[in-house]
Amino acid sequence: MGLFGEVDAADVPDDPFHVDNGTYLTVLTELKFLERNSDGQHGVSAKFAITEDDSPFTGNTVQAWKNYYPDATEEELKENNDMRKDLARLKQFLLSLGVPETDMDKFEQLADEYVGREYYVTVKNTEDQKEPSKKYRNITRIRIPEE
Repeated sequence: MGLFGEVDAADVPDDPFHVDNGTYLTVLTELKFLERNSDGQHGVSAKFAITEDDSPFTGNTVQAWKNYYPDATEEELKENNDMRKDLARLKQFLLSLGVPETDMDKFEQLADEYVGREYYVTVKNTEDQKEPSKKYRNITRIRIPEE
């Protein structure tokens, strides 16, 4: 027996945080509002922990990042297509968490109310187009479990 016991090393994921493509029951464990030092970009970082009892990925986390623009003006929004897309993605994300439109402008103050809630999260792994060895774990859908 080798270092991996009876397991073929080729069958072991290269990424210790790997999660297969699929939909998982999760708990939102963290919401942070950050500014990246490298480019000054603001974003909401959300971390979800997989909680399914029968999943080999239970305990693993997946994360989402959504850009936001705290100093945006209506004029900028009209002229900047990338900003418009980013804010539309942010709005879709907040709606998927169950945030009403009327609460979106004050979400930073309300974020803690959403931490600890359950969500189904769909994960899709993709390769970087320029560097195929680089992998991205994307959250493509979030939905609230039906009661």
